[in-house]
Amino acid sequence: MKTIGDRIKFLRKKNKLTQQQLSAGTKVNRGNISDYENNKFKPSSEAVFRIAKYFNVSTEWLITGKEDRINSCNPQELDPDVKILLKVYNNLNKEHKKLLLQEAKDFLLQEKYDIF
Repeated sequence: MKTIGDRIKFLRKKNKLTQQQLSAGTKVNRGNISDYENNKFKPSSEAVFRIAKYFNVSTEWLITGKEDRINSCNPQELDPDVKILLKVYNNLNKEHKKLLLQEAKDFLLQEKYDIF
């Protein structure tokens, strides 16, 4: 994905959203989203922030396609079970990600893990 428009379109399609749904979720004009995805113009900093927040990605990745080194890690260093969890999570849509995270938080609180 070479452009910010390509990355916005990738995220939208990965999450099975229409431009209208993304517009409603981010408060970014649907026509502007279309223009970003078709590389007619680049989004404002406010639009970048809103879209990145909506999809839970870094603004750096959205703008450049490069991940923030502080938040990324070497996959070879991960436990095999963590790799599976990440693969499952990354293939969920936004709604299902929210549900899974809430279930995990509820479980951890019930088991009295103090990580939040």
